[in-house]
Parts: sequence; C-alpha cells; structure tokens
Amino acid sequence: MTRKELRGLIPPLDPLYTVQQSMKAILAEQQMICIPRLMYIPFITRALLPWEANVATYRFMGGDKCMLPFIKNVELKNVNGHVKS
Repeated sequence: MTRKELRGLIPPLDPLYTVQQSMKAILAEQQMICIPRLMYIPFITRALLPWEANVATYRFMGGDKCMLPFIKNVELKNVNGHVKS
C-alpha cells in the first residue's frame, strides 16, 4: 500500500507481470528482484543513508502500512483462534 501521492510514480503491480518477472528471476537464479525497477533506488540508498533516514523514507513511502490489508484479512478469517471454514 503506497501513499496516494506516490501512486503515479509507483503504480500498483499487475499480478501476471509480477509472476512472470518472479519466474524469470527464479529460473535465472537471481538473488533479488525489485519490481518495478525504480525500487532498486531505495534498496541501494539503504547502504548509503543513516538508519534514521531509511526509517523516515520507509514510513514516508507507506512501507510501514503495506501489510495492513493482509493482516486485516487474516484477522477477519480468524474467530476465537479458529480459522473460519
């Protein structure tokens, strides 16, 4: 979940494209893949910036909230510690 101000720069990924790129990387035994390629920039800057700057950038981009839809979905499926069928 990216900040709405950045969605034009980093649009949501097409699932088929993501799977295709992931499979290419697996078959090529690639260690890492960033989709879209623009995401290599934050990865590289992690090594160059101090920790506090990385955390601020991560939060600004919405990385601290990216799993919230998944977590909410799992919580809805769990009732009293049991998975709904």
